[in-house]
Amino acid sequence: MKPVLVVAGTMARDRGGMQGSIWNSEAAASVGGRRALRPALDRTGIRPLRGRMKVMVARRRSFPWLLCLCLLALLRAGEAGAALQPYRASWEASRWQLDTAPRQCVLSHPIPHLGSVRFEQRPGHGLRFTLHVDQPQPGERTARLYVQPPPWRHQGAGRSLGEAALQRGKVPLQLGNAQSLAFFHELEQGMQAVIAFSGAGPAEETQITVQPVRFREVLPAFLACTAKLMYLDFEPLAEHRIHFATNSVRLSRAARRVLEQVVRDYRKRGKMRIVLGGHADARGKPEYNMALSRRRATMVSRYLRSRGVPAGAIEVRYFGDTRPRKPGNDPRAWSENRRVTVWLTADPKPAGRLPVAAARR
Repeated sequence: MKPVLVVAGTMARDRGGMQGSIWNSEAAASVGGRRALRPALDRTGIRPLRGRMKVMVARRRSFPWLLCLCLLALLRAGEAGAALQPYRASWEASRWQLDTAPRQCVLSHPIPHLGSVRFEQRPGHGLRFTLHVDQPQPGERTARLYVQPPPWRHQGAGRSLGEAALQRGKVPLQLGNAQSLAFFHELEQGMQAVIAFSGAGPAEETQITVQPVRFREVLPAFLACTAKLMYLDFEPLAEHRIHFATNSVRLSRAARRVLEQVVRDYRKRGKMRIVLGGHADARGKPEYNMALSRRRATMVSRYLRSRGVPAGAIEVRYFGDTRPRKPGNDPRAWSENRRVTVWLTADPKPAGRLPVAAARR
């Protein structure tokens, strides 16, 4: 019956303290009784139970510390998440759109909840990367430009492309030709282009990521569009067009009014250079059209000199029917293409230039 008393006494001790403890029983009064109880204690598992209770107490004491550490980590993660405002299109929704306008080629990439970024190519201008936002930017600041490999690309390293100034308005960022080409080539290689700048608060940062997904799909069409643009080796500040009748070099009354405006612009701007580009429609032989376009440009040059523009400030170029403004083989297209384009530029005349169209890119 002693083992029964031991178990009952021990269970009573666990529930009610020392009143039912085996050390208060008569069976534990002698040394022999205590020795006899040890096998019973081992068989009932009370010693392992007491050891497990010590471990549980130790764990309870360390639990508040673990809870504090977890809460601190969550708070820091929340602060880090709130400090960064990312804008990017998911790789599933990422797309590039091509707009082939008559005088420019635009490759745009929509960015949800922000706006879009664009690569723009126009005649006489270098490639331009622009950022368009739905909400105007509040103030001027400096943006950091860099490229980095996308998450699914485990090889390659990111690099900085310098800085750029952000302006007020809905087009806060306009990169020059060098940085635009760098972004363009890196996207072609599958890298992400990133624009980062400080946000409204001192601890906030806005990060705009341009995805390379599907960039190569539309790239051939964009390059084909830019190949059709006339290449100019100068930066035009103003552009005018003079139209002609079929097989004619005579200046109409409307053409003379346009040329009078050109003369006023030249006098107002001071040291300028006037570049003339003669064109013809697609009818007729190429040799005839080339000669006709030259005669038209020469006629415009004579009129400008008669109005006081120095001959040294005028450069005559001619292209025949190789640079149509409006593609097509109909009267409307022919009327648009019989023209002389007048450009005003501040760039000096390139040395050794031939009086024909410059080579395409």
